[in-house]
Amino acid sequence: TELEYFKNVVSGQLVIRIDNSAKRLSIGKGLYHGHDNISVFASESGRVSLENGEIRLDSTIHFTNALRESIDFVGRVEGDGDVADGVSLRAVKGIGVRGEAGACELKSEGDIEVVRLNGKGRAFVRCGGNFTCEFIYGAKVEARGSVNVKKEALDSEIKAAASFTASIFSGGSCIALNKIELGRAGSSNAPGTS
Repeated sequence: TELEYFKNVVSGQLVIRIDNSAKRLSIGKGLYHGHDNISVFASESGRVSLENGEIRLDSTIHFTNALRESIDFVGRVEGDGDVADGVSLRAVKGIGVRGEAGACELKSEGDIEVVRLNGKGRAFVRCGGNFTCEFIYGAKVEARGSVNVKKEALDSEIKAAASFTASIFSGGSCIALNKIELGRAGSSNAPGTS
């Protein structure tokens, strides 16, 4: 299984000590032996995994089905599935979701990209880089970089340290320190837009 063995480590951290009398494990990418030839250290931040007798370090976690468990990871998280309501997804190096995220929490020091964020008024995104999506509904987004909504942003609160761009923005509020570009703002049947 994908998350069968999961341990966050940072560069230079001791991962494991392998006694010479123990069953042999091969050391894979992202790890190196210490001077004592027993200690194994991480050469970068990531997840330690053990598979088929090999211990290795992965800087990215991939998920293919719907993500229903929270993740707190020092690397990057990428997925082809959806992120379920109530999930907290934190990844230091960035998040990429090629599906829909629900009423969840997405946090990263890097860029965050998601196809659709259907927050139902409870989604929260805090992004140290740029935030990009096709659609966003009922969510709060804070980005140190730019926010780019390629198609539609409805009933959402957007704060960007750089710029905010959206084709359609209605029923919410937006603040950007650099510039705001909207194809269309507000509509006659939507709540106030500011």
